[in-house]
Amino acid sequence: MTRWLGLRTRHDAPANLVAAQNDEMAIGAREALRQGVPESELALWMSLSYLGSVCSPDTGPKWIRQGLLTASIIKAKVPPPERTLLSPTSCPEIEKLVARPAASFR
Repeated sequence: MTRWLGLRTRHDAPANLVAAQNDEMAIGAREALRQGVPESELALWMSLSYLGSVCSPDTGPKWIRQGLLTASIIKAKVPPPERTLLSPTSCPEIEKLVARPAASFR
């Protein structure tokens, strides 16, 4: 994230959200942005949606309640059989995500 912030090309396409492989990486990206962007851009970057996955039971829901993460993917408690279709579960609920205003960089 820190190296990407130093590239001129980071301004070529607007960012709409920050998505990561897991909750900790999403929090790390948020912190890198908080420390690395100019003060004039900070409010916009902090207003983006930060999405994690593998919702850690100890930290994921807590970070969502604190507003550090917007959402995370919740892992099934028991691994499903190899060929099983699962219905996704949203944390927080979809209705709460839909109500969240989108950030605009322009």
